[in-house]
Amino acid sequence: MKKIFSLQLMLALFCFCSWAQTSNSVLTNGTWYKIAVSKTGVYKITSNDLINMGVDLNSINPKYIRIYGNGAGMLPEPNSLFRQDDLIENAIEVIGENDNVFDLNDYILFYGQSPVEISLKADSSGFEHQMNYYTDSTYYFLNTDIGLGKRIQDKSSLSDLPTHTVTSFDDFQYHEIDSVNIMQTGKLWLGERFDTVLTYIYPFLFSNFDTLTPINLSLSVAARADVQSSFSVYANTQNIFNPTVSAVIIFSPTSTYASQTTSNIDFNPHSEAFQLSITYNKESAIAIGWLNYIELNARRKLIMSGNQMSFRDRLSLGTGNISKFILTNPPTETVIWDVSDPLNVKKQATVTASNSLEFITNTDTLKEFIAFDNLTFLTPQIVKAIVNQNLHGLSSANLIIVTNPLFINEAQQLADHHINHDNISAAVVTTDQIYNEFSSGAQDISAIRDFIRLKFQTGQNTDDSLVNVLLFGDASYDYKNRIPNNSNFVPTFEATSSFHPTASFATDDFFTLLDSTEGEESSGIMDIGIGRLPVRTKAEAQDVVNKIIHYSTNSNCLKNWRTNLCFIADDEDGNIHMAQSSYISNNIDTTNSCFNINKIFFDDYVEVQDTSGYSYPDANAAIDHQLNEGNLLINYIGHGNEIGLAHENVLSNSDIQNLTNIENLPLFYVATAEFGRYDNPAIISGGENLILNSQGGSIGAIVPARLTYAQQNFALFQNFMYTFFELKQNGEHYSIGELYKTAKNATGTGFDINKKCFSLLGDPAIVLSFPQYQVLTSQINGVNAQGPLDTLNQGETVSIEGSIADNDGNILNNFNGTIYYRFYDMMRNDTTLGNNGNIPFNFHRQDSILLQGSEPIVNGTF
Repeated sequence: MKKIFSLQLMLALFCFCSWAQTSNSVLTNGTWYKIAVSKTGVYKITSNDLINMGVDLNSINPKYIRIYGNGAGMLPEPNSLFRQDDLIENAIEVIGENDNVFDLNDYILFYGQSPVEISLKADSSGFEHQMNYYTDSTYYFLNTDIGLGKRIQDKSSLSDLPTHTVTSFDDFQYHEIDSVNIMQTGKLWLGERFDTVLTYIYPFLFSNFDTLTPINLSLSVAARADVQSSFSVYANTQNIFNPTVSAVIIFSPTSTYASQTTSNIDFNPHSEAFQLSITYNKESAIAIGWLNYIELNARRKLIMSGNQMSFRDRLSLGTGNISKFILTNPPTETVIWDVSDPLNVKKQATVTASNSLEFITNTDTLKEFIAFDNLTFLTPQIVKAIVNQNLHGLSSANLIIVTNPLFINEAQQLADHHINHDNISAAVVTTDQIYNEFSSGAQDISAIRDFIRLKFQTGQNTDDSLVNVLLFGDASYDYKNRIPNNSNFVPTFEATSSFHPTASFATDDFFTLLDSTEGEESSGIMDIGIGRLPVRTKAEAQDVVNKIIHYSTNSNCLKNWRTNLCFIADDEDGNIHMAQSSYISNNIDTTNSCFNINKIFFDDYVEVQDTSGYSYPDANAAIDHQLNEGNLLINYIGHGNEIGLAHENVLSNSDIQNLTNIENLPLFYVATAEFGRYDNPAIISGGENLILNSQGGSIGAIVPARLTYAQQNFALFQNFMYTFFELKQNGEHYSIGELYKTAKNATGTGFDINKKCFSLLGDPAIVLSFPQYQVLTSQINGVNAQGPLDTLNQGETVSIEGSIADNDGNILNNFNGTIYYRFYDMMRNDTTLGNNGNIPFNFHRQDSILLQGSEPIVNGTF
């Protein structure tokens, strides 16, 4: 379906001062109603519209009617750029308000804007458009009871001698249908597909077109082909030009998926109505083309056309310029509004001449006007009444949970758990509440970041300083629900790049980049931890909350698995994965020897080949065993995909869904490709399933959502492990979110895109179930355990004595409980099998348990 849109001018505001912070939102008090518009123009709200909203006409004074909204376009990603703080009141006109009664024939007029931003090009050669990634509507808020409303004021026509006379104006039209995301990643969506259909025709109409001035066409197209291909563009029957698109390497998983080109050309159709015909010249059987957009800049004579007509003139723009505009052939009741500042519309005074309306105004800045016949108006969509809210006035908290409204009860239950069990402050807010105050009611990821930034700033150096943010709900690469079964509950940041598998990413880190110089393309240093619970239903939300509470409070979880660490490594790439895994685990053996290390290297197991490919059934069984036995942390380094830990059918989605290790949930750290993708509604990834499994899986997962590289993955994991065992000054362990943040920041900007591909799935405020106290062994067979010890012999009776101490070594004389002990055989050398022509790999292991059991602890000793 083809859509043609007319111009709407977006006023660009720039501010170099600090970000203002409103203490309380305007939505705190009063009665509010939310409405939506999709086109730019003059809108009318009738008495019937108000009644349908729920307004009692007998109880309102029309002079108190107000409309708030912040206009078109998206919020800027960079923190340094200006954005409105809270909702801004718009100037409106209320017809019939002078008697202080809203009669049935009274109505409201206001200027509404499309969500698409139209702006003057940097070189002032014409206009360009920016689709809104997040919404197809712009929202406004109507209030009737907080005071006298702002009204449209008259603007006089100047008496100065004009430097320019304007009898023609710039018009701009575009065609863009964002219907397909060809790699299911990034912000760039494309439109018509040139494959079975190779030609599309687009009709355009520029009424009263100035045929002496050519039209400028900007065309953006893309293609996926193994050879250079081209498009042929015709205006009616005239071949305008034939833009070419570069070839791509079709069968390379790391190469650009498609090429894109944008071309500009001037042409003259010699008529106000014409057709653009675009044909893809398919050079090979596998070639496919797409249209991104068409932009047309044209000059029209300033003659009234239609019921409403927007106009502007870039040619009259200049310092000190004063211009006389002459609008020809206006209907009798025509009104002209100056909408250069769309939030503060002015009614332009005019002089009636022979078949024209004239006015003089300054044009030292670009001016935008709309002329309308005062009879035919656009109608807004009624959305709903808004409950009072005040996120601007909300106190900061150690944990903020941003939830989709569907999960508000479950999110609040989790917040209460953290408040009561972990003694931290927590607050729950919904995405809708954030949008209402920070992005004029429209979905916008920068609004979520701006809210978090405000709370981070107001909470600094207080007991309620913001430490972690939890996003409660799944995400999707589709912000606008264009695909079936979409899962865009709490949006994530999608990269600008959509065509390159190693340049595109999805990340929640964007919401943690809070310094004034950060934000653009999600670049910067994380100020707080962040995690996500990728739930799609209320049942999933409740299951995950129950699982988190169980992990933190159930005594059955306090077993000896909490001193186990498991390292799993793939068998490819010249043994690099096993080497990296051995390096980390050997380091831990040296610096934290109280932890028991289990190594599962695929090349240490027999590889099996059948009709479905290669597999490591014994390695899979070993992983299953470790999951059932329990590990504080499980790490995997190697190759993988969305639905399995490795290509050799290891820990597949079905395996994960069948796990029942609820009493000993590990944190998973997976350094592979896409295992944790959380923004593809068509697939529930392995990383997501680890979190969503109500009877097992993991308590959290640091996992990649896109293709990543081994060496860069290893750098990030090293930095994670550097602080994994560290304690805060108060002797407590860091939360998962803090560990995640520290690792990301320590990795620096050299591996920027790669580290952005990793996300934390899970509650960032969780502190892993490290053993709380130390076990101090004092004697073995009556001999001081700190002195030289001889070998313990097979069959020998051994006596071990010791005590329980805090982190400072103080004996806990009031501690009574159970100690779980294990005796390991001596460390041994092992060599892998060298499957698939790999060189056998030598490594150390000490995982053979000779004896294990439990004994009581009485008054701190055993």
